Amino acid sequence: MTDLLTLKGVDSWYGRSRALWGINLTVRAGEGMGVVGRNGAGKSTLLRSIARVHSDCRGAIELNGTSLARLSADAVARMGLSFVREGAPVVGELSVVINLDLARRLARLRGQEPVPYEEVWKIFPVLATKQNLRAGLLSGGQRQMLALASAIVSRPTVLLLDEPSAGLAPEACASIFQAIRQLCDQGLAVLIAEQNRDWLDGVADRSVLLETGRLHHRAVPLS
Repeated sequence: MTDLLTLKGVDSWYGRSRALWGINLTVRAGEGMGVVGRNGAGKSTLLRSIARVHSDCRGAIELNGTSLARLSADAVARMGLSFVREGAPVVGELSVVINLDLARRLARLRGQEPVPYEEVWKIFPVLATKQNLRAGLLSGGQRQMLALASAIVSRPTVLLLDEPSAGLAPEACASIFQAIRQLCDQGLAVLIAEQNRDWLDGVADRSVLLETGRLHHRAVPLS
């Protein structure tokens, strides 16, 4: 499999406080990679650094062989990286379909045709029944599905997910992680930051443990 995302010796700071220490990581095409860690371990900082939302970092970050070091978050997104932040931000005043329409524009900026709606409905059938409902009226799990669907319609090559299970009922989590596995099986590279390692079972091909900003390439159960 091809290495789509590569990190070598990545450090990150907030002012004088160091948040990440020498992170080395690869994510391959068609692979689900889990990053497990407690609150404050640095998971969000790691994803934000990759996406260039947080830019106070050093080291090499490459997307499909291209360095992201001097690029803006918008430029990185146009290159094919999508970042779904914790809390599943969607535009609550707009319908499900219009949220997806906004996301489809990014596919065209990437020089791609957006994923057809029919494919989105196959992965997230509950959204097909709520196409015209305002996103703000969806349940937490449905908003997470919409945020994930909005990311995939833009045809990313790498998808970053920050705590996709946060605050959701087990049934909603099960549906979301099943969808994530489907995306990996279709060739997408997915990096998932999660507190609950159990949700990564059967979804992530590999997982690593992040503790106080340091990465351990053998994840262990969190107690």
